Amino acid sequence: MILILRLLIAVVLFETAVAGILLARRALRQEAQVPAVVLHDPLVMPQLKELARAADRGDSDDQTRFGMALLGKGFYGHAEWAFRDALRSNAQNADAQFGLAFSLDRLGRMAESSSEYRKVTQLNPRSENQKLNQVHALHAIGRNALRQENLVGAEESFKVNSGFSPADYLLAQLLLRSDRAEQAAPIIRRKLAELPRSLEFHFLDHRLQLALGRPRAAFEAAAMMERSDYVVSLNFYTEYVMPLERMTGLSTLISPLGEVAGTDDLDRIEELAKQVKAAQGDTPVFMAKIVDDQLLDVAVRGKRPERVLELLAELRVEGRENAGMLEAEGDAWEMLEQPERAAEHWQRALLLTPSVGLHEKLARHFDSHQPDPERRDRHLAQAKLLQGIEDYRGDRLATAIENLEAATRFNPRDPNPWFYLGEIRFHRRQPELALAAYERCLEIRPGHGPAEAKRRHLTEPSGP
Repeated sequence: MILILRLLIAVVLFETAVAGILLARRALRQEAQVPAVVLHDPLVMPQLKELARAADRGDSDDQTRFGMALLGKGFYGHAEWAFRDALRSNAQNADAQFGLAFSLDRLGRMAESSSEYRKVTQLNPRSENQKLNQVHALHAIGRNALRQENLVGAEESFKVNSGFSPADYLLAQLLLRSDRAEQAAPIIRRKLAELPRSLEFHFLDHRLQLALGRPRAAFEAAAMMERSDYVVSLNFYTEYVMPLERMTGLSTLISPLGEVAGTDDLDRIEELAKQVKAAQGDTPVFMAKIVDDQLLDVAVRGKRPERVLELLAELRVEGRENAGMLEAEGDAWEMLEQPERAAEHWQRALLLTPSVGLHEKLARHFDSHQPDPERRDRHLAQAKLLQGIEDYRGDRLATAIENLEAATRFNPRDPNPWFYLGEIRFHRRQPELALAAYERCLEIRPGHGPAEAKRRHLTEPSGP
């Protein structure tokens, strides 16, 4: 009997202790807080309130989801406490841990942020995204050290993160700035082998060659910068936040629209665009301009000129005007068989934003409706030139040569096609052909600075 009583007392004490722990956790956990602000996007606050209610009722994952939605809209202070609640419920929640570190980072609390980022690197990742977050966390620790002027700590973090291009870039930059060009050289060579058209690493290569006393090599590195792209994102902030931004607001409707935009499913595009407009109501929202552009594009491609003009009138009441609108109006007048009015609007659009399509439309106009061979050929030349430059920058060099040579035939007095032909030959290591193209450019336009610089480089004695 005594034994049974003792067992009952033990069970009661255990249940009381468990209940006390649960009550203590509930007391420590504060109610999910939604920012007391009014936004232009009419969907954000109701959706945040619903996520807050789910966080209050739910578990660590629900609290993390609420924190991510807050973070996606820039409410870093509120997101911090949502992530802290999530971690109190589950200290191993890697997404909440990264979200907390990121929120503190954005709030400028760098020491706290780095401490939380270190915890991210110590957790066991359960997904590829969480593995990537560990790489980002290590990089963020290095960036925070830079912001705190702790160059030794930053260098160490970047070295540990070797292979991650943003970390390699910042490490090589630190080495160059501290007169350690020889140590930076292998990093830059390795990254250029991986990313041959990286603007960032060609920039570092230019600085490296100058530091090593190699002016000709520095000139060629600078030349590569001109035809390279931004391919290294030096921080992960946009990459991390953009999916979170799409968790709430009109973005939840615009994302599906973006998936079908540009396809031939015009009915679906129009349906989704109208859903966004209905949700927006009369509230002006910047991103809704994307929807207006889609509706206009659907009307043009659907060959509904009256609808195009109706939409344009609505947009102009709102004070909008741009090259795309002028081109669409020109397309509408062409459909309505008023070619002169079409050409007038296309020419106005061309003054704002030159494009291959506009030049081609005007070339057709001056060939068929208002015959003028000289103006036709000038537009054809510009269309071929712009397409050739686009091909050149996209590393489609054979196609670029065809378009640029066509541009020289349509307008022999334009120096620009000759210059870009010289650029292609220069990068293809064809110095004689490059020199001939640069000299032709200079014959047409004496004093063309870039062409003169390349000619001088090709004709002066070789050196390091």
